[in-house]
Amino acid sequence: MASSSAMLVSFALIWMIISMFIAPSSAQKHAKLKAVCSKTFNGHWCVEIMKKDRRTSYADNRAITEVAIDLAYDKAQDIQDRLNDRADMDYEPQLKQQFVTCSKDYKDVVRELEETKNHFRDGNAQRVAAQADDVIEEINDCDDMLDRIKSEETKDIRTMNDEVELLCDVIKISSSDSDDDD
Repeated sequence: MASSSAMLVSFALIWMIISMFIAPSSAQKHAKLKAVCSKTFNGHWCVEIMKKDRRTSYADNRAITEVAIDLAYDKAQDIQDRLNDRADMDYEPQLKQQFVTCSKDYKDVVRELEETKNHFRDGNAQRVAAQADDVIEEINDCDDMLDRIKSEETKDIRTMNDEVELLCDVIKISSSDSDDDD
């Protein structure tokens, strides 16, 4: 009986020691991401979007910047494809023109995000943040265009625009804070 009690106490001690090492690291998961996202215009949505990429689990600001650039680039390409598809459809002329104009804006968005990737690789945080501002300006041009026509056909594009804008906000914040990682 004493032997089984000693074993039980031993297992309990081992479990406590192991959990002391695991618990702090679990608490740290996404800590930096949450700090960055709290500075954006929609912190909860930011965390939700960014956590989909497993690279953000224990990421520093540099990794968060890289993930945000990649996600924004992929989403921008999706939007441009969707805009091109809609521009080719048989909509009323005014709506069709809005899709064509936004598609041109998104051609610039994709190009500017490619430049953002290059500045990031070169370690030029200042240019990364400036490029993100340029992207946001193009997105807002598209949003303004689509807002003129209230249509169900534009609702999903406007939501996707908001997502790219949020990711650009992350890019600006995390690239500016990258010096905090040192």
